[in-house]
Order: sequence, then C-alpha cells, then structure tokens
Amino acid sequence: MLIEHVSRLRNHTHLQKIPIVLVVESNLGFEAAHNARYIMEAGIDNVEIAHEQKLNNKAYVAPSTLNDYATNSVGIRTTNLSKERMYIQMREILEDDTLRVWEHAQPREGTCKEQVGKLVRQMHNYSAVHSDPKLVFAPVRRVFTGKAMGEQDDLLIALMIAMLYRRLFVQAVLADEEQNTRSGL
Repeated sequence: MLIEHVSRLRNHTHLQKIPIVLVVESNLGFEAAHNARYIMEAGIDNVEIAHEQKLNNKAYVAPSTLNDYATNSVGIRTTNLSKERMYIQMREILEDDTLRVWEHAQPREGTCKEQVGKLVRQMHNYSAVHSDPKLVFAPVRRVFTGKAMGEQDDLLIALMIAMLYRRLFVQAVLADEEQNTRSGL
C-alpha cells in the first residue's frame, strides 16, 4: 500500500520532482523502520523518512542505509507528552485558520471530501481523558486520545505528527541558518 501510494504521488504532475518526506509514527510495532525499508528497497527517488533523533540534535541527515533504520530511531515517537503538545499545536492551527487540504489529494480509500469528513469527526472526538488511578494515592492520569467508544484517531494523529514534524524541521533549518550567519558562512 505504501509503495503504491508514494508512486501515485510521484506520478502526479505537481509532485514529480519535489521531495516527499514521510512522517511516520515510531512505536513498538516498528512501522517507521519497516516503511523506511520498503521505500529504500523500492528505489523511489527523492523520498525521505522523518528521523526524529537527528532532527532533535539539529543535524538532520536522512539515514541512507538499511542499517540506519534497524535501530528504530526513524519516525516520530508518540508519547502522552508529545500528544499533548500536538493537540495544543493543532488547536492553534485551527484557531488561526491555517489548515488547508490540497484539492488534488488522492486518498487510497473514498474521496477527498469523505476523508476530510472522517478527519473532522476524529477532531471532534479527540480530547484529554482522565483515568482512575489503580492505587489509592496515585495521581489521576490524563491521556490524549480519540479512541473513546470504539472510534479511531489515525487520520488526526497522522496530521498532528506531520504538523509537529513540520514545526521541528522549520525550527531546525532556521537555527542552522542563524548559526551559519553568525559563523559568516
């Protein structure tokens, strides 16, 4: 599915030469590492996989070999803290009315309008849920999720991860440019 989707993007007139950055959730299932391997083995040009560890160190260099992906350091880790930050950032984006959906988007299932409707439903369901502590004096735990009552939040999490990565990437690039300016490069 991934290779088919990226190939469809690459074959689109507007996307033939621009870099494609896949921002994949990194979790215990190693999906990010598997996706990176599939892309490398398919030999699709000009596709990078988000690499959180190197981005956070301000020296973003995409891994270039399969061994680089074996450590599972590719992708963006989703923790409760990162989900809270992503939730706050998404709320700001929505309040600023700066979120746009590309009119030529080609979802794998359904129409673009149907997928946007699904995304909106997931946004409405996403919230902070408080869980009762298992021990008498343990603190109440707050978890950010959209999976209450059997619902899914995959589209929203994917969008929030992409927005978080975009912000981190832009900050890293701006920091590098500032450092180069100070160094006279």
